[in-house]
Amino acid sequence: MYVKFFLKPLVCFAPTDEGAGGATAAGAEGADTVTGNAGADTIEGGAGADTVATGGGADTVATGAAKWWEDAKFNDHRDLLVSKGLTLDDKDEVIARLAKGEKAAQMKLGKPADQLLSKPGKGESVAEWLKANGSTFGIPESADKYDVQRPESWPKDAPWNDALEGKVREIGLASGMSNDAVNAMVGLYAENIMALDKQAADDFEKGSAEMMAALEKDWGDQTQAKLTLASQAASVIAEKAGLDATAMENLAASLKPKIGDAGTMRVFAAIGEMMGDDQMVMGDGGVSLNTTPAEARAKLSQLQGKGGEWYEATSKKDQQAIARLKPEVERLTKIAAG
Repeated sequence: MYVKFFLKPLVCFAPTDEGAGGATAAGAEGADTVTGNAGADTIEGGAGADTVATGGGADTVATGAAKWWEDAKFNDHRDLLVSKGLTLDDKDEVIARLAKGEKAAQMKLGKPADQLLSKPGKGESVAEWLKANGSTFGIPESADKYDVQRPESWPKDAPWNDALEGKVREIGLASGMSNDAVNAMVGLYAENIMALDKQAADDFEKGSAEMMAALEKDWGDQTQAKLTLASQAASVIAEKAGLDATAMENLAASLKPKIGDAGTMRVFAAIGEMMGDDQMVMGDGGVSLNTTPAEARAKLSQLQGKGGEWYEATSKKDQQAIARLKPEVERLTKIAAG
């Protein structure tokens, strides 16, 4: 770490002797005089040939001459040179020590000093420091630059929360998170959602099994007949209430085995039993809840035959009429099948 600061200046101080007529160091022989001197081969103020000022004889060096490290070019480094014991007359020794120190420092740090990261500055948050060194830590320049990958286990037909992903990107950038860290967070969330979904499905399946077990315990071998009666009663009530096709489908779903609601099934089964005695009919001239399979087939033939309501509705693609008649057709079809 020191060579880069001192090696070049030290080399500049190496002595030279260019010969006669050249600029010779103090004490060198030859016609190396200083302009304005009164004698041959003397330096201003010298006492004899080839001497320096205050010298006592030929080719002598003045006492108290400045040291190389006292030169102005070392002003910024002099304290370090002194503290490290590098104020030696032998510049080669100084260079050797500097090189040795640099090598030892690199071995200890594992890399050159210019490749080391500095700590966050005063008042600088860790997130800001991380983003400032984004190229090192894998932090993109903006939130949309994150390469977010959905987990391979994520169901292809399952919806993905794009809005939430956008918020994760923003939080990741604001917190100085790397691309890998953001993907780890996204993966954790996705796995949690899939686990919750599986748990809900398992709980629903368990609840449905328990529901059917409870109904079969109460109804015994009449379970299927009771479920059919509940479905028929629901269709009559739904039509009388003026429910649209979607509402009817939702109601029908609540009455299906394994996925329906036991309470709803019990209610409509009871309603069906009550309605059966009163011969409550469905539609104008429709059939009652205790319609026999033969009567159901006859009614279906009338509805679906040429001139029948279902025939006309489907031929004209009258969606309103189709929605109104569909529950009745489905109910009659079930009865007709026994």
